[in-house]
Amino acid sequence: MNSNLQLVRSGMRRAAASAMFLCTAIAAWAESDDVLTLDVTPQDVGSALITLAEIAGVNIMLGGETGEGIEVEGLKGEYRFDDALAALLSGTGLTFAYASENVVLVRPVGVSEADAAGPAEPGGGQGGQRGLEEEPRDVEVVVVTGSRLEGGDPTARVVSLSAEDIAARGVSSLEDLFRTLPWASPSITTQNNTMATPVGAVDADKSHSIIDGFGLSTVNLRAMGSANTLVLIDGRRVAGQAGEVEGFANLLNIPLAAIERVDIQLDGASAVYGADAIGGVVNFITRKDYAGASIKARREYSSTDAHASSLNLTGGYGWNRGSGTLALSRTASTPITNAKTGWTSYDYRDQFGPDYDVRSVFEAAQPGIVCRYNGYPAFPGCAWRSPRWQLPSDHDGVGATVDDFTTEIVPADHIIPKNGEDSTNISFNLHVEQNLSERLSVYADVLYSDHRSYREEATKMNSFLIPASNAHNPFGEPVLVSYWPIREVEAGVIPRAHVRARSEQRNYNVGFAWEMNDDHTFLFNVTHSESERFGEYFEPTWRRLEADPTHEKLYEALESSDPNVALNLFGNGSAQGPAFPELLKNAFGTRHGASEVTSYEPKLRGRLFRLWGGEARYAVGAQVRMDGYSYFTETLGEDGRTVLSGGLAARVGAPPREEVRAYFAEISLPIVGPANSRPWVHSLLLSLQARYDSYESDGAHGGENLVREVGSRSYYVPGTGWVPYPAAIYHWEGDPVVIGNKRSNTSPRVALRYHPTDRLSLRMAWSESFRPPVFTEQFHRRDAERAEWFLRDPYSPDGNAGWQLLPVTTRYANPNLKSELSDNYSLGIAWSPTLLPGFQLALDWSRIEFANKIEASFNLFYTFPEVAFKIPEIAERDSDGKITNLNSVYLNLAEKINEIANVELEYSFDTAIGSFLATLSYLRVLEESFRATPESEEVSQLGTILGSNEYKLIGSASWRLDRWRTDLFAHHTPAYLNNNVGNAGQRPPLKVEPLTTVDVALTYQFDIGLRLRGGGRNVFDARSPTISFRMPYDASRWDARGRVLFFAMDWEI
Repeated sequence: MNSNLQLVRSGMRRAAASAMFLCTAIAAWAESDDVLTLDVTPQDVGSALITLAEIAGVNIMLGGETGEGIEVEGLKGEYRFDDALAALLSGTGLTFAYASENVVLVRPVGVSEADAAGPAEPGGGQGGQRGLEEEPRDVEVVVVTGSRLEGGDPTARVVSLSAEDIAARGVSSLEDLFRTLPWASPSITTQNNTMATPVGAVDADKSHSIIDGFGLSTVNLRAMGSANTLVLIDGRRVAGQAGEVEGFANLLNIPLAAIERVDIQLDGASAVYGADAIGGVVNFITRKDYAGASIKARREYSSTDAHASSLNLTGGYGWNRGSGTLALSRTASTPITNAKTGWTSYDYRDQFGPDYDVRSVFEAAQPGIVCRYNGYPAFPGCAWRSPRWQLPSDHDGVGATVDDFTTEIVPADHIIPKNGEDSTNISFNLHVEQNLSERLSVYADVLYSDHRSYREEATKMNSFLIPASNAHNPFGEPVLVSYWPIREVEAGVIPRAHVRARSEQRNYNVGFAWEMNDDHTFLFNVTHSESERFGEYFEPTWRRLEADPTHEKLYEALESSDPNVALNLFGNGSAQGPAFPELLKNAFGTRHGASEVTSYEPKLRGRLFRLWGGEARYAVGAQVRMDGYSYFTETLGEDGRTVLSGGLAARVGAPPREEVRAYFAEISLPIVGPANSRPWVHSLLLSLQARYDSYESDGAHGGENLVREVGSRSYYVPGTGWVPYPAAIYHWEGDPVVIGNKRSNTSPRVALRYHPTDRLSLRMAWSESFRPPVFTEQFHRRDAERAEWFLRDPYSPDGNAGWQLLPVTTRYANPNLKSELSDNYSLGIAWSPTLLPGFQLALDWSRIEFANKIEASFNLFYTFPEVAFKIPEIAERDSDGKITNLNSVYLNLAEKINEIANVELEYSFDTAIGSFLATLSYLRVLEESFRATPESEEVSQLGTILGSNEYKLIGSASWRLDRWRTDLFAHHTPAYLNNNVGNAGQRPPLKVEPLTTVDVALTYQFDIGLRLRGGGRNVFDARSPTISFRMPYDASRWDARGRVLFFAMDWEI
């Protein structure tokens, strides 16, 4: 870590010590009292709760029409907050639960959603006879985010969205939800998960191949990378994308129907959860304690054919001291038809100017593009300097002569047919809990999700070797033809290229909570989560193994002199032969991946002692976690047997498993509380958190070499048959040197919440987060290898800065890597002025300084040679300055900084025509910079297509009257620079115009528990203002589903 970050960290620690001294001084002045002195007169329940919230300094949420017409008897005397709230709600048919830190939801008994539409039925209970019996004392386990303290930590910056908040936005999936949030960067979604990102250094989410990326969607907070956003379900880790050692979760396997609330923590949380929380935490809280039954159905209609539907069934039943909740869901979607996005051509000159014709004469086309064969069956290609020929567009290829061909190639202009995915998802979530006594409860959870994806791809027939005997080949010699069979695919003669994937997620949790006494509770939880995945890509190809049973019919069609049998790749597709399903081949084999997480977590929490401002709350505990991964490819071998290759375990030299042991502690110290407040010191609370993590794993540190020998392999030569040719044969020699690797990190957090008045609060926090190296960065079975590469040395002593052969030693892993570290700083101010009831202002600032980022020096050789060749660990030189060796290896080099400021305004008021709520959120990215090394120049892509927007602006308006509710959201993104227009930077960048989209939802509630909602997203059908590389839209900023209209039904039975 560089000296600047070290100075900042030491300064923060001194500031934390000063803050603790200040707290002690203020506390000595404040009186000691932790109870609330109340004098609440008889009034309606809403007004009474507002009074209690103001006195206690707690946010109480009373959603929708909950409590309308209900009066309370009042409350007078001294009470603890929980006792006061329970006494006020006694006999009202309402109950409460902590939603998150310092946020309490009040709702009808038996209804789980925060904005329940009406009061519970008289005598409503949890089912069975429970409503007639004396209520037992429940040991309730409430899930909060950013803390393990009971009730949570009010110093954490957590944004909570209830299921109703999500529904009001008109979204139907978690991917859609995160598109609407200002802190999320949609870098891997169903619309761009297989697109390459042209970033040399690891400054963004890594690109995925079409097999590995398809069927994947992630959450990336603050553009720090999906792997640096920790995703939890009910506060527990889940297995990430199957086979991915980076461990990021796949949102497509988390059913929205099972979610009751989403919590988003934005200021780092390694002090609570351990690794991977550098960018933030997303915690999905599932539905529990539900009584009754509900049916939800939804249908969406997209202007680009990306329709979607869902059907969700939820049932809950309560019995004596227990309850169970089951949610079943089925969703389906269809892919985007790219032509309906407005994309009909790769020629964008009419939109962006004469430089933007991105059609290519080197791709497949119809009629096919022909060149001479190089004569090498192992690597068939066009002969050196061979011209390219093509028939006129009206020629069917039958009876063609050489003279019919022209060298004036018409650029290929066939667009990619689909984007997104044709998907189905089936899932269920089950929660069961039982109070065994007044102080002991047990629970169990099961979540299962099966997501299947399919998409039609561009069906190209690249470099097909057509022998002279083919009935449609007039050249009298073998030629290579690249053909795009548009007509044949539409007619069903040639099968469509396609990609498909299946992902399964299974999560199991069991645990218990034991209230040892009034002050201490012991909790224990066991979690097992596993994910599995396979992916396949099918495309037309003429290369086959002799063991492949399809080769005979394929090669017969290539060689046939019968025009009724021979494949015709020369014409316009109007004279093709019979259907030919054998053309498709599983191009890369079947990829299999699996990941699993098993953890055991005991913890103790409660109240320690009384301070001046109340009782100090604490949580301590430990965690043992085992992570495992598997990845391999299944292909057909030359002998006809299945071959497993590319295995992750074979690569790292040992089963890729890691054991994590952690110990954590938290304490919340209320220095000043509501009862002992003084002018300008209404309350003051200090929060301290720390966590120690130890990682142990085994893997290979070299020991084997990949040896190349000259052998032979049979290749099919059309017109000749199977011919042996010299070929390189590889095999491993040696034995892997398996080593153990252990590393540890301690992650602290210090935070302060200060209320000068009951209407003004300030929050400040500092924390340190980390992310350890992954398996493939630490371990590899292969020994270091030395070779010579063509590179440029900017500091060559002879002045030769051009390309030259330089010695390079490649080390495939580095077991001595350190963990990546970040310092997180945050400040927050919240104000609700007395003179303007209903108005709230929130200001938040945060900064992440991310250092020790792991970087492959190979990436720097070409992208930042001026930097790389200065670093002694990379470039070794003799006394004359001449390079003697370059090390291609993983190193802790890179740094990244993200700094944001957020302003949120909210104003609510009542009128004779209904209640109104207006909000405005403005997020400004103050800095987003990257350094390949601490010594290199700062690189910022802020305000460009490869970086974040300079700001985001979101406005909303909500209106409610009796049974009606309307919600409107407007999303605005500013202009930015598109410097990813293809052609290796030869085209000028584009200035992209701002984009504004509007979403609206209208809701009506019936007496019978039926609620209808309709509306749309991007209702004015705002179109994409730019291209991305060669695609006609920037899928990370514009949703290619276009205008989406929806209708939804929710019936509580």
